[in-house]
Amino acid sequence: MKNLLKRILSSLVLIPLAISALWAPVYVKAPILLAVALGCIYELLTMAKEQRPRHIKALFVGLSYILLGSFALTYVVIGMSPSEALWLMIIVWVTDIMAFVVGKQLKGPQFAPRISPKKTWSGFLGGVLSAVCASYIYAQYFLNGKSNIVWLSLILSVAVQYGDLLESWLKRSFQVKDSGGIIPGHGGVFDRVDGLLAASIVFAVVHLILV
Repeated sequence: MKNLLKRILSSLVLIPLAISALWAPVYVKAPILLAVALGCIYELLTMAKEQRPRHIKALFVGLSYILLGSFALTYVVIGMSPSEALWLMIIVWVTDIMAFVVGKQLKGPQFAPRISPKKTWSGFLGGVLSAVCASYIYAQYFLNGKSNIVWLSLILSVAVQYGDLLESWLKRSFQVKDSGGIIPGHGGVFDRVDGLLAASIVFAVVHLILV
């Protein structure tokens, strides 16, 4: 309960800041994006500091994921409109929150027991359905009801959860609970943006193909 309260309080501070940053000038956005990328890399290197042989694969995968995801996130935040970037973030936030809430309430079969035993199919589906609904409503008001919203938001929500699973695999490989402790109730920077990086990669690719 105490950890949940910390998560809520941290979110009440971080979410408004993130939204405000989307409408900031590029010279404000760029340093923030760089700080996020460097923060993730630092946390990954800290987790892998013992450098056991089995860590090499995880370190390579982690670095590749962070770099690719950071480039994609930069493209989304700077190369797209603030409304589109916020749409993606809403999908990420709703997926994370509802997957946690629904999974905790309904429980049921585990989604990926070897990687993240606490994740369940009920949480996975709850996160996806909630994100699709939230993104559809947002799109009707702020994206002029663009077509393909439903299927794209579904794919992005799934990507969010697989991004979270990838980081869980990395932490399990390095035998750590959190990537860091800079954000109360949330762990490290990487813990907060793991799903966002995955969704950004998918969104950037789709945007480049369709535009």
